[in-house]
Amino acid sequence: MLRNSRTVQFLARRNKFSEKQTIMVLVGSNSIFVFQVIIEFTLPLAETYAIVSAAMAKRKGETI
Repeated sequence: MLRNSRTVQFLARRNKFSEKQTIMVLVGSNSIFVFQVIIEFTLPLAETYAIVSAAMAKRKGETI
């Protein structure tokens, strides 16, 4: 999980052609940024959340 109290919204949509899922991560704060993580469609939600959280922390220079 993230160390701070920002709310994270996941908007997922299935890609019909590649059988993968696109996760749009929107961080609600004064400086909103959006990025995509492409994952296998069968990946469990908990693992997806861990991957996205780690990617967000890495972008911000934090460690989890």
